[in-house]
Amino acid sequence: MENIALDFGAITIDNSILKGEGYKFNEGLLNQMVQFANSPVRVIQSDIIHNEAKKHIAHEIKNSRIVIEQALRSASKQLKIAKKDITAASELLSVSGEELEIADERLKKYYARIGAEILESKGRARHLTRDGGTVLNTFKNYLIRPPWLF
Repeated sequence: MENIALDFGAITIDNSILKGEGYKFNEGLLNQMVQFANSPVRVIQSDIIHNEAKKHIAHEIKNSRIVIEQALRSASKQLKIAKKDITAASELLSVSGEELEIADERLKKYYARIGAEILESKGRARHLTRDGGTVLNTFKNYLIRPPWLF
């Protein structure tokens, strides 16, 4: 295979992409990120974006659990389904663990599959970027003025 010169050495995935893709890590654009797993291009994810995505996924998990619980209560009441069957269905549809833990595990499993690493911002706040800025300033600018507005 021919070596191709790249103008970049790393990419990242913004939470708007993760959310827009419905956190479906095994299909679509998010699944295509696996091409970078063994490439010269590093996939990095800031801990800020990671934590934001984790909160969003945890919120979706919590909502799903609420909907399931409501549906089972309604089925019990309106359809007169036996309590033991409702309990069995509840156990079948449940996933153990706290929402944030489940979300973190899902994200880390995805990162492992695509060869991504989490960039901790705490210890790197003073590290210089290629253009002479700092990682901290880059994140501050991102939060003040997202890249799609540049």
